[in-house]
Amino acid sequence: MKKTIAVLGAGSFGTVCAKFLAENGHDVRIWNWEGDQKPLDEIAQYHENKTYVPGVVLPKNIFPVYTLAEALDGATIVFYALASNVIKTVFCASLPYITKEMMLVSLTKGMDMETLDVFPRIFAGLLEEGAQKRILTISGPAIAGQLAQGKSTVMAIAGTNASACSIVKKVCDNDHVCLIPTSDIVGVELGGAFKNVYAIMLGICDGLGIALNTKSALLTFCIEEMGRVCVAMGGKKETIVGVAGLGDMIGTALSPDSRNRRFGQYIVGGLSLQDACTKVGQTVEGVESTAIFLALASKYNIHTPIALFVQHVIDGGSVVVDDVFNLCTYDS
Repeated sequence: MKKTIAVLGAGSFGTVCAKFLAENGHDVRIWNWEGDQKPLDEIAQYHENKTYVPGVVLPKNIFPVYTLAEALDGATIVFYALASNVIKTVFCASLPYITKEMMLVSLTKGMDMETLDVFPRIFAGLLEEGAQKRILTISGPAIAGQLAQGKSTVMAIAGTNASACSIVKKVCDNDHVCLIPTSDIVGVELGGAFKNVYAIMLGICDGLGIALNTKSALLTFCIEEMGRVCVAMGGKKETIVGVAGLGDMIGTALSPDSRNRRFGQYIVGGLSLQDACTKVGQTVEGVESTAIFLALASKYNIHTPIALFVQHVIDGGSVVVDDVFNLCTYDS
């Protein structure tokens, strides 16, 4: 059944999600924050987001809108496809237009620095009692360019209510998109947020010319490190070794298109933090995620040497090849 859907965020991932939702037959309204409305103008004029997804023709049932009120009016499902540093602000701004019938889906890969919590739990705290049953999160290995090309993509969808998960899954699933339901919101959120930390680490490896033998071993320690923090927060370790954790990490850490991987390569190559971010050209969420991850590790007294190493490089510290090998041989 055709639905009216709002996608908040007209970056690369928000745009390609709007694309497959529209291709599934739904009317999709896409909104972007007031400081960056060029993508909306491009979609309106060319049916193409030339800024973030150039060369991809978008369905005509994607309708760019310029206010949150217009985006959410009559929508049954709202997707928040925003950077982690703005999603809470946008969610709060959208509160006056959220009805009790709407399902709210986070596509953001990150956590809140202030509360050290996942965004679905923050959203639930801002809504009426019982609202958590209609708050969901989707995360997994989904490179926007490949998704736009119709490449097969599998992600996890997490929520406390199986019926809500089923409804959103049916809206999203098609011949090349498949969502796997789970109730582990914390695990899915942490996998999406913290794989960016380790994507930076793999970019550092590429910048140092580290061989695949070493990188492959290092990835296993990254998963182990992330899993310990996930379990401490109430998530499940099996989620971290699934599509939302290991799958997403492989897709991000080894992809030449990954923002966080390229950032790691640039910063270990001698660029400053600011220059490396500028060269990437989009938000490098792993920078903030590393600080949050280390704060959580400290809170739960968990040793995370790889994340500490990433922070050391972000802070401008010098490294050599042997430092990476030592991370694979430390006594945990």
